[in-house]
Amino acid sequence: MANQWLAHRSVLLEILDKVDNNDLDFRPWAKAMTLSELAMHIAGVSDMFITTARLGKFMPPEQKPEIHSVEDLRKTVKYLTDKNYADISGMSDMDLDSSVISNRIFTSPTPAKVWLAAMKEHEIHHKGQMFVYARMVGVEEMPSFVKRSLT
Repeated sequence: MANQWLAHRSVLLEILDKVDNNDLDFRPWAKAMTLSELAMHIAGVSDMFITTARLGKFMPPEQKPEIHSVEDLRKTVKYLTDKNYADISGMSDMDLDSSVISNRIFTSPTPAKVWLAAMKEHEIHHKGQMFVYARMVGVEEMPSFVKRSLT
């Protein structure tokens, strides 16, 4: 499960390597998230889902760090990626089958693995948006939609 998720998150990191400081505040329409906000939304919500699944109860997102540069954004997303990969990798089959109690997203006790599957689907959805954002700011050479090899 951790490697399946990382195959998608790695692509987000590759996209962030292709943008620069001038792109952080880009938004395709007035009420859209900026490129920076979208990247932090992906990473922050994934962290929330993973922490919730790991602890067995809903854990609201942590306070968002301030992002002042593309380097800040890359470092923050990379930090959360490493943390979240370790968290998922450390979960046993029993942990994945254990119930998470929440009235925020799922209305009844739900196995942790369902939370992680929903997290991955959320990430894939927004990663697709990030592809569009990157194209709109002028990125011409894009990575594959999913990283096939994690070596």
